[in-house]
Amino acid sequence: MILLRHSKRSPARCINSTAYHVIKDVVEAGGGFPVVTQGRIDTDMNVITSPKILDSGKLSRSETSLTFLNRTPTAKDVSAINTAERIVLARMHPTSRFSLSTGNRWPAIPPDFGRGRGAGAGTDRITLFWKWVRETAERMVRARHSSTGFLKKSWIDLKVSLLPFALGKADAPGVVVTQYSEVKPAKEGNAVAVCAVSNMLGVGMRTTKELSEKYNEANHQIGGRRLQAAIDREFEAKMKIAASREWAKDEPELRLLGMMVKP
Repeated sequence: MILLRHSKRSPARCINSTAYHVIKDVVEAGGGFPVVTQGRIDTDMNVITSPKILDSGKLSRSETSLTFLNRTPTAKDVSAINTAERIVLARMHPTSRFSLSTGNRWPAIPPDFGRGRGAGAGTDRITLFWKWVRETAERMVRARHSSTGFLKKSWIDLKVSLLPFALGKADAPGVVVTQYSEVKPAKEGNAVAVCAVSNMLGVGMRTTKELSEKYNEANHQIGGRRLQAAIDREFEAKMKIAASREWAKDEPELRLLGMMVKP
């Protein structure tokens, strides 16, 4: 508020603008918000992604093919089955460790492969079953490739929601809600200017209790640290402005200010 006394902007505009620049810093600082790389996903899933070979013999620039590798057996687990396929098998059982850890968010139910169709049907069913497992595993891996930035997306949602209020180009409604964010911008004319910003990743009907805990943990480990660093940088920037214009000499309590992120 000390800085606001030296600004031509309204308190609400200043607060909304500060919130925007902090969130923008979270998204863009340090080379950008970290995301899980496709290579990391492929390593975890024991697959290799490579460009698809076209009928012409050339490599496609847009389409890819997956090669499923076997795992290296260990003393605790002698199975060499591919990790992605193991996950599909685990998704078939509601009581498996994977299903319980994700709240059975992604159950996998194999189709009926024609039981009792006569001689040789058993072998055909086995072949069809494993074909289904492989196809399901491939869809799962590709889905993970396309969702690597889901954590970053939640912070981008906040930045986009805040921008109109930071620019002073929108009247402040009660609340702005998107899939991953909730913003209550500071309003003009109020005795106190407060901008409340909430990252809503893992909240609501789109997830489960188990996944919400994982999302929140990831957000605090990655997003929380970036948010604190962004707030510190914003505060230091304001202090430099105050010092350069000698406000700090006239306002000694300015140096006692500080902001801390509390989960």
